[in-house]
Amino acid sequence: VKVLTERASNGEVESQAVLDALGVEQQKRIGAATEALKEVLSQGEPMRMEGAIVRMARAGKIDEPFLLLLEANANQAAEAGAMGPATLMRKLKKRAEDEKDKQTT
Repeated sequence: VKVLTERASNGEVESQAVLDALGVEQQKRIGAATEALKEVLSQGEPMRMEGAIVRMARAGKIDEPFLLLLEANANQAAEAGAMGPATLMRKLKKRAEDEKDKQTT
């Protein structure tokens, strides 16, 4: 990305097109991760949330953007002093990582 940015700043149209495509793809993935997290949290109870994560893992829907979103939410909650939600987000992230690992082995 750094090289592409440098080339695009030098007027290379193809590099800018690749950067634009990467940006669009990144936005799609973040949007999908956000929707997935909303679905998990809508379960209400932590055990049901973990169940939703297991189902997502079995469907191959746990990806890096989803894990990063869980981590970001845990960090934001901790910084705001909301230790309960921060702990829950960390627990969900750990479960998601574990389930994803199970699916890849």
